[in-house]
Amino acid sequence: MSEKFDNPKDQISILNQKAKALESEISRLQVYEIFFNISKDLVCLANTEGYFLMVNPSFTELLGYSEEELLSKPIVDFIHPDDKNKTSEEIDKIDKTGETTAHFINHYITKSGETVILQWMSTTDKNGIIYAIGRDITEQKILEEKLIQNTELLNAAQRMAKLGNFSFNTINYSLYWSDELYNIFAISEEEKTTLYEAYLKRFDKTGYDLFNKTVEKAMMDGQPYAFQHKVYTPDGIIKTVSCYGLPYVNEEGKVYRIDGVVQDITDIVKKEEFILKTIKEKEFLIKELHHRVKNNLQVISSLLSLQANLVNDENLEFYFRESQNRIKSMAAIHDMLYRSEDLSTVNFSIYAEQLVRDLIHSYLGANSSITTQFELDSLELSLDIAVPLGLLINELVTNSLKYAFKDHASPHLKVSIVTNNDHFTLCISDNGKGFDLNRIKNDQSLGMMVISNLSEQLDGKSEFSSSEKGTSFCITTNRS
Repeated sequence: MSEKFDNPKDQISILNQKAKALESEISRLQVYEIFFNISKDLVCLANTEGYFLMVNPSFTELLGYSEEELLSKPIVDFIHPDDKNKTSEEIDKIDKTGETTAHFINHYITKSGETVILQWMSTTDKNGIIYAIGRDITEQKILEEKLIQNTELLNAAQRMAKLGNFSFNTINYSLYWSDELYNIFAISEEEKTTLYEAYLKRFDKTGYDLFNKTVEKAMMDGQPYAFQHKVYTPDGIIKTVSCYGLPYVNEEGKVYRIDGVVQDITDIVKKEEFILKTIKEKEFLIKELHHRVKNNLQVISSLLSLQANLVNDENLEFYFRESQNRIKSMAAIHDMLYRSEDLSTVNFSIYAEQLVRDLIHSYLGANSSITTQFELDSLELSLDIAVPLGLLINELVTNSLKYAFKDHASPHLKVSIVTNNDHFTLCISDNGKGFDLNRIKNDQSLGMMVISNLSEQLDGKSEFSSSEKGTSFCITTNRS
């Protein structure tokens, strides 16, 4: 039945209103259509029987199926086998319980065989039509899984290294710890609510004072710090930890945060203490060995001295004295090593000077008129080099004392050691009467044979020079 209007103007007004309402409805539908078509999310309509009724273009772009394929097959055909039951349960829940909203995540298989992860939000109207929006969260989930894996790997690495990291807010004293720090400091679940206070309880007075002093200094200068302290756990275990901190300074120059790491080094400290103890025991044994070698050499020297006193032959007595001096030179090195802190090397420069003075005293007595000159660079040598070199000095100085200064008014002896990188040169010279160098080649005396053999043993380059103004012997060889 058509409406009747007394006034044609009323009829025109009502028609205009209806036209505007229709135009508004059409405009709204156009907006919905635009949203449906351009949305990057997956927008669809579905029914409770498990079929898509409408899908927007993002469906086909992401999954690779045509619209016809998506609408003609059950939804579960596109879902990963592991998620089919879960998705069917969500649809059944809507159908049976009348729930109007649902939120869940499932995996879809694209037409190319790849798996994508979709997060769904849906609502259902009274006619059983499901309106759903899905978002591709594949990359997000991959990043989350990687983050979880990295966190697990970091925690595992920290457990193996007995190391944890922390972040300390110096403004409000809040404290963040990684999992391993709770194990290191034996913090219980109840103590986690007052973590900072529980942490301070693990110090003794010495450690607490060191902690305060270190942190206060870092707060003032903003510089990184490192210190070690003991940790006393509630069950009576004492640990040693090493702490490293890195302060962060704000624009006002104040430290607002300290990040750092703490490592349980208890096992390392115990091993170091064991090693140090073992080293000290070995050092004691080595020192004792040097002491006994020295004593044995002194016994041999004393026996030679007694034997020299019993012979009536001056030449034979002299040979005994020479052998005694050789043994004394070796005993002196073992004595130096016994008294030294470093058992691997001997300060040969000190030894050489003392050896020369002892030889002069042995041959000529305390009132000797010989003047000595020592120009000695500091030289540390191992026992393997020091012993033959000491014997070499013994032979050279003995030769000078025996032959060079007869009827000499002002005898003078010079000993020099010059170091040069890995090499050194030892020179012994006198201002005696000298000798014919050709004699060296034919000299079969024990002293000359010892000098020759020791020079070869030292693998050094040796040189004799002699004139009426005196004799000099130099040898250049390696430090080791």
